[in-house]
Amino acid sequence: MIDGVKYSPNTKLPYSNIPLTLRYYAKNACGSDSSYDGVTISTQARMKAENFMLVTKPQNKPRVFRNESAELKLVTKYRPYEYHWYKVNGAFDGRFEEAFDKEGQIKEEYKDLVSEPDSLLEIKYKDEKECNMYELIGLQDTASYYVLMIDSVCPAVPSNVVAINVIKDIPTAFTPMNSVGLNDTFMEGYPVVIFNRYGQKLVDSQNGWDGKCRGEYVDPGVYFYDIILKDGSKHKGSIEVVYFK
Repeated sequence: MIDGVKYSPNTKLPYSNIPLTLRYYAKNACGSDSSYDGVTISTQARMKAENFMLVTKPQNKPRVFRNESAELKLVTKYRPYEYHWYKVNGAFDGRFEEAFDKEGQIKEEYKDLVSEPDSLLEIKYKDEKECNMYELIGLQDTASYYVLMIDSVCPAVPSNVVAINVIKDIPTAFTPMNSVGLNDTFMEGYPVVIFNRYGQKLVDSQNGWDGKCRGEYVDPGVYFYDIILKDGSKHKGSIEVVYFK
């Protein structure tokens, strides 16, 4: 019996913020009776996916150039014992509810026999500094990531999946006058210097180029740039400003 209520083995217990007491009882022709002493049971609330969020840095547009770095950060009030950081390979291992056991292993019935298992990048523990953060260094290819939270009591819970888009080449054209939020800024988030075809400096910006010079859009055509990427590498080239009528 648990707190005076008959309990059947292997039945899930509801969460309680106060300890429960387990006692055994015997029943015969004379009636029934329970033990005087009991075993104290503490229950633990399951982590819920709606109470945490995995975010990226850069955040607004999670994309970087090849060989640059990005950061993953888990935002939550939970303090799990372990954080298992993963890279998705093919199908996401946690696409089924309760696909993981309490140790973070995929349950046998949910294993994908076709797709390669997701790659474990690192395990961090709750006592480590910045255990809820993971840095991706020298990225080469676009990929998706998640973190698996483990408390060793309830089934492990995966976070949402985030994608980091790795750009391998600097753009050669953009359309600042025709689109809003889509290819309307050249190298947003990067320091750029823009020149015209005569070598005159038009723009010196720390956050990309919006196609304007002194508050007005430049004429469509080819312009030239100096750019410094996050890894410190310097690049020169041309960028075409395109206008669709």
